[in-house]
Amino acid sequence: MPYADPEKQRAYFKEYRAKNKQEIARKKREYQRAHPDVAKAWNAKNKEKVRQYDAKKRAKRPEWYERFVGACKRARNFGRYPAWADKEKLIEVYKNCPKELVVDHIIPLNGEKVSGLHVHNNLQYLTNSENGRKGNSYGI
Repeated sequence: MPYADPEKQRAYFKEYRAKNKQEIARKKREYQRAHPDVAKAWNAKNKEKVRQYDAKKRAKRPEWYERFVGACKRARNFGRYPAWADKEKLIEVYKNCPKELVVDHIIPLNGEKVSGLHVHNNLQYLTNSENGRKGNSYGI
């Protein structure tokens, strides 16, 4: 629907995108899954734009978010993140962690004798030095 006035056209498409945000996102995901080479080629050509976009996205995230995501990835790599884990409770643990403390697994994910899971009731707050002393051990 072409408009003679570019401002009206911009306003129309802005309103359209706002109303159809989920549908547009769904179609974009479908296209990207069907054409992964297109996104890879664009990313390779526009590395600086991608880097700036990622930095801007990371800057908007809360401080605890990176620690939470990193812990979930490590747990998945060890096969210690069960499908039934309550993600909301995990998020609460990371959100409520005081700045001077770190989130630690009571029973380590990759212990020598026993391995725990990445679930909210296997997490505790420790100082960095206490966490370093504890290491990958669990006192039985």
